[in-house]
Amino acid sequence: MGRLLFVAALAPVFATVLALVVSMSIARGRASGRATVTAVAPLLYGGTAVGFAVVAGATVGFDPEQLGLWPAHRPVLLVVALGVAGVLAGVLGYLGELALADRAAPAGARGTPVGTRAVRGWATSPWALVALGITTAVAEELLFRGFLLTGLRRDLPLAAAVVVQAALFGLHHGSFGWRAMPIKAVHALVWAGLAVGAGSLVPALVAHLVFQLLVCRRLVSRGSTTSAVRGGRDDRARSAAAV
Repeated sequence: MGRLLFVAALAPVFATVLALVVSMSIARGRASGRATVTAVAPLLYGGTAVGFAVVAGATVGFDPEQLGLWPAHRPVLLVVALGVAGVLAGVLGYLGELALADRAAPAGARGTPVGTRAVRGWATSPWALVALGITTAVAEELLFRGFLLTGLRRDLPLAAAVVVQAALFGLHHGSFGWRAMPIKAVHALVWAGLAVGAGSLVPALVAHLVFQLLVCRRLVSRGSTTSAVRGGRDDRARSAAAV
């Protein structure tokens, strides 16, 4: 269960680092706590996840089998087929999350979960948002469907191992609100199924990357629309003032 405890520590470590950064920012009078969270939380999370993934890899000597990366006696065609299924899973997961969770609070609404606000704040820098999304997806897959699930399968029945990693993955996304946690857990169940079926992390990674890229595309599109609306309001205000 050492792998479970290690991955479970990711969230509190990230929260601690973020709290320290916010405290130092406020102490120096540079920004409010909310503004600091919006600006740096996604970057700090991505960096923390990558750090954990590197440490996890180091503890097993970066052995591909220990990280669930390479097919374990599976035909290559099966891995490819499940990779294609991963694309479909990523698209369906995105559409399902959009329908069930994302409309709970419109952009900028009061009460929007802190994680959602922070990610939306990055929408004005599309390439940075995409790079962050890809990095986070790779790190999370290595940690949850690779390092963690591979370890749990040695100590628990397969079904239990899949459920435990899914539950932890859902809890891990608590900053996106209570509605997001069960949806993230469902993602984890599907992606774990792809990884187990292929004996490789590749299909799950494909699904996660497709999902992340679609989310990034929508955030950038929404950010552009919001900016255009605000720009139109500013133009009308200036016209009224001129009159």
